[in-house]
Amino acid sequence: MAHVPNVLVNVIVLEGNVASLSSRFQRLTELGFRRFNILPAYYVVWPGRKIRLLRSELRKIRTLLSREPGIFLKNRH
Repeated sequence: MAHVPNVLVNVIVLEGNVASLSSRFQRLTELGFRRFNILPAYYVVWPGRKIRLLRSELRKIRTLLSREPGIFLKNRH
């Protein structure tokens, strides 16, 4: 699919949707989006198991980024 130019997609991550983070990210790249800002919710208490799940989902996204050149992640580091 063609790239969607000059659009930065804010991906909001809440405790309730963290399990689908990597699949949502993958779908957005399939739709042609290439610029992202991943924003986990803060000022809320995240249970330890959800933090571990968030880390796991972010690792999956890191793997996708290594296979897909040209994807920009604003808060990569």
